[in-house]
Amino acid sequence: MARRGSDDGRSPAAGPGRYTRRDVVGLGGLAAAGAALAACDPGRGGRRVVAESQEFWLRQPKRDHLNFAMIKLGINPERSTPEDWQRAATVLLQQRDAGLVRSYYDQSYINALADGETWISMAWSGDIFQQNQSSGTNLRFAIPAEGGTIWTDNMVIPKHAANPVGAMMLMDWYYRPPVAAMLTTGIGYVTAVPSVRAIISAHARAATGRTRRALTELATSTLVWPDRATYQRLYHYVNVHGQLKVEYQSVFQPIVAS
Repeated sequence: MARRGSDDGRSPAAGPGRYTRRDVVGLGGLAAAGAALAACDPGRGGRRVVAESQEFWLRQPKRDHLNFAMIKLGINPERSTPEDWQRAATVLLQQRDAGLVRSYYDQSYINALADGETWISMAWSGDIFQQNQSSGTNLRFAIPAEGGTIWTDNMVIPKHAANPVGAMMLMDWYYRPPVAAMLTTGIGYVTAVPSVRAIISAHARAATGRTRRALTELATSTLVWPDRATYQRLYHYVNVHGQLKVEYQSVFQPIVAS
C-alpha cells in the first residue's frame, strides 16, 4: 500500500493511525450550470454571489457549510476555534435570513441542481462527474477563489480485530492497480492509486463507441485527477472530539433546523 498509494498535495496517504488507509478522495467546491458558475466567479469578470448552499449527509458530524463559511472568512478549519465557529455561523445566518438559501439539502442536492431547482450549490467533485456522465447534464464544478475542502473515505482495522492480517491483505488487494482501476471506473472519485490512470487510458484506447468516450472522459477529467495546484487550495475538515464536538454541533445545528 505504501508503495502504490499517493501522497500528492494535501491528501494524506493514510489516516490518523498505523492501521488506516485511504480509499477514495473527494473535493468540496461549487457546482452549477456552466453560465451560472461564471456569474459567481470574480476571476471570470462576474460578481461575487453567495447562494444555494446545502448541508451534506445528515448523518455526518462534520458539516460542509460551516467549514465553507470559515474558508470564506480566511479561517483554516483544521486550526479553527469555537470563536471561529461562531463567526462562521453568523455569516451563514446572514445568508439564510437574506433569503439566499433555498434549502439545506442532503444528497438530494444533486437532483435539485440537475433539475434546475437550485442555481448554484456546494457540491462534491465525484457527484458532479457521476451525474454528468450518467445523465448527460452539463454541470460545472470549481474550487472557489478562497479555497475548498478535501475529505477521504478510509479503510480501517478496528482495535482488537480478530483477523488483522486478513484485513491488511484485503486492504493491500484494493491497492493493486488493476483492482483500483476497476473501482475508479465504477466510483468516479479521486483514487488513492495514481498509477491506475494509465490503465484506464489503455482501456479507453482499446474500447469503442460509448465505452471509449466514457473511459476517455474518466482518464482526463480534472474532477478525478486534480493537479497539485488544486490540492494546495484545499482544507481538511475541523476535527472535533468529546465536549468540543458537542459545542461544534450546537453552533451549526440551529442554522439548518430553523
